[in-house]
Amino acid sequence: MRLTSSGNSTTVLGGAVYPWSGDRLKLRFFSLCTLLVFGSVWPAAARAPASTLLKEQDEILFCSVSDTLMANNCSPSPGLPASAPTKRTDAFIQAESNAPDYLVGATPGEHVLVMIRRSLASPLDDANPGRAVVSASIASAPIVDPVWAVMPRQDDIDGYFPDRPARTAISGSATARCTVGPKGDLLGCWIANENPSEMGFGYAALKLSTSIQMKSETKDGVQTVGRPYAFHAAFDVNMKARTAKITLSSGQ
Repeated sequence: MRLTSSGNSTTVLGGAVYPWSGDRLKLRFFSLCTLLVFGSVWPAAARAPASTLLKEQDEILFCSVSDTLMANNCSPSPGLPASAPTKRTDAFIQAESNAPDYLVGATPGEHVLVMIRRSLASPLDDANPGRAVVSASIASAPIVDPVWAVMPRQDDIDGYFPDRPARTAISGSATARCTVGPKGDLLGCWIANENPSEMGFGYAALKLSTSIQMKSETKDGVQTVGRPYAFHAAFDVNMKARTAKITLSSGQ
C-alpha cells in the first residue's frame, strides 16, 4: 500500500484511488493505526503486477458511449479529488478524443468507467495494441474459455483489493467488458456492473485488466483477437480469517 498526501490527502492501494480529507499528520496516524489493526489482511508478498503492453501508460476515465459504441466526451474519473487531474489526464482525454476506444457491449448514451491504455512503443494506429477497435465481425461470440498467456499470481491479484471496503469489511463485485487486442491484451475495458458502487471495486477490476493477457486461441482452438470478453471480479472480505481475496472468472 502506498500513501500520498497533499492539501486534500489521497489514499492509493493497488491502483485504486480515494479522496481523503484531513491534514498529513492525521492521515499518517490513521494509516499507522489501520496497518496495526488490519495489516494481516494484505498479502505480504502483494505487488502491482506488470502491465502487458510495452511502455504502457494508462488512465481510468469517465466516458459517455456514442451511437457507434465509441468512448466519447471523456472526463476525469469521479473517484478522484478535484485537485487530482493533471496534464497527463488531459493528455489521455485528448488522445481518446482523437482515437476513441470501441466499448463492446455498451449502450449508447450511458456513462461508464473506461480503462484507457496506450502503448508508447509504436505510433497509435489500428495496428497499435494500445486501444480497442471495432472487430471485423461485430457479431463474433464472446470468449468464455480463455487460455491465459499472462496471469498474475493470487497474492498479487489480492493486492488490488480496494482499501476502504477492506477496512470496513464490505465485500462486493465488478464486471468488466473488453475487446481482445492483437496480442491478447484486454483493451477498451469498461465497467458494466459494480456492486456496491463507489467503493473502488470497478477501479480495481479495470487495473487488473491491464495485467492479464490471453493466448491467441481458446481451448477449442478458436481465434481470440477482436472478440469480446467479460470477466467478473468477486471481492470477499473475511474478517475472521483476516483475508481479503479477489476471485476472477469469465462472465457474460
